[in-house]
Amino acid sequence: MAVGGLADTVYPEVGHRLKTKTVIPENHAVANAIGAASGMVRITAMVEITNPESNGFILHVGNQVTVFTNPDEVLKEARKAARNLIQQKSRSMGLKKPEIQIEEKFIRIPGTKDNEGLVSAVIRASSNVKLI
Repeated sequence: MAVGGLADTVYPEVGHRLKTKTVIPENHAVANAIGAASGMVRITAMVEITNPESNGFILHVGNQVTVFTNPDEVLKEARKAARNLIQQKSRSMGLKKPEIQIEEKFIRIPGTKDNEGLVSAVIRASSNVKLI
């Protein structure tokens, strides 16, 4: 089975050399174009929080860092920053309102309550972008 714009010029010879029948469907020329146009792209953004030697929570967004003393505040800002990054990337692709998914991974000191034992976190935002 051969598809693509050059299927009828290239693949008959390939089939001949392989001693097999080459099947070329009627709409072979647009088969790859349809697949490419109906594809999706996933855009992602990641921000990271670290707490080196328990001296404050450092929010890493790109090459910018901001220090926080409260773990709940740094997490709130990290989520906001990840969403903003996706919105900026989406706008640069011509999209107005992306559907954003957030994934969070934490490392906490065992036996601590809520976020008081936060050691580090990665906040990853993503959005699927349909190409047509």
